[in-house]
Amino acid sequence: MNSRFYLGYSIKWIPRYLVSDDGVFGTCTEKQLFLTHSRKGYVNVFFDAVRGTHESIKLSKEIRTEKRRLELLLQSGKNATAKAAYSKYLEIVDENSKRRVCYRYEKWKQDTDAKGFFSIVSSSNFGAEQVHNTYHLRDASETTYSLLKSQQGLHTTRVHSTTRILNKFAIGFITSIIRTEIEIACKALNLDTNVVIQRLEHVHVFLAPGNTYMFSKSIRKDLNSILTHFGMTSQHFDALASEINVRLDSQYHNCYRGIPVISTHSNTIGKVTNETQDDHKCDEQDSVLETNSEKVAEEAASTSDNSRPKRGRKKGSKDSHKRKRRTKAEIERDRSVGILK
Repeated sequence: MNSRFYLGYSIKWIPRYLVSDDGVFGTCTEKQLFLTHSRKGYVNVFFDAVRGTHESIKLSKEIRTEKRRLELLLQSGKNATAKAAYSKYLEIVDENSKRRVCYRYEKWKQDTDAKGFFSIVSSSNFGAEQVHNTYHLRDASETTYSLLKSQQGLHTTRVHSTTRILNKFAIGFITSIIRTEIEIACKALNLDTNVVIQRLEHVHVFLAPGNTYMFSKSIRKDLNSILTHFGMTSQHFDALASEINVRLDSQYHNCYRGIPVISTHSNTIGKVTNETQDDHKCDEQDSVLETNSEKVAEEAASTSDNSRPKRGRKKGSKDSHKRKRRTKAEIERDRSVGILK
């Protein structure tokens, strides 16, 4: 065992050396850094109890799995040789004219005891806790890059111009802000961020039969707290679905998008507006949205099969104004200018 292990073993599971709420123990000592150079530095030795336990269990599982593999080979009368990574933990012995696999417990224990240790060299004696906290400040940027690549799909841009690459990075920047807000809320509510985001995918607006958008109505109990944190209820999702249906059926040029306001006196769906000039321009469009939303909701409720009436004139109906027959000269004239083919 090296000196780092002996130093680390003296702090292993000793409360006075605890430097983190996550079970990390640490201490600092001044030592010569290189065998052939007299330069000294402050070596901060740490023991990560969580990582050490996880790695010890993993190694033990691999050793036991390898032993079972060797035993099966011996039972079938085949030659058995342990893999190089596990040969120091296992040996095959002859006992009463019978071969069997035995553990080398001393080496096994020695390697499991050494799991979870790491060290950081600092130029000054800042103390093990400050060095540990300073080093882990890098986690913020590294975690962000990891999320951008693995969860937000920016491991490759799949575009071929600078403008498009910058546009995609801008989208990633915005989604990172949204995810950060969700993570902050999850920490306050003691929820796992990744699990919440994965389950939120089931809370969505979908296209139902009859070309009508509807809310899925599938909100798990464990998601109610996070949605309530952001002021969202099932009524808001119903309102968003109605807004989409309105935009499909009418000219709606308002670029403002916000959480719908659910009126406490009726089912009217409104918009949050500020007293600004731009918002006054949108008042008329918002009133049209409210009226049309009510119509869409009434039509969806009164139609049992979610079907919607087709556009255009009904089959067999007559024109409201009598058509005027054109002369041959007028038809030839329209053909000459390309109106008729």
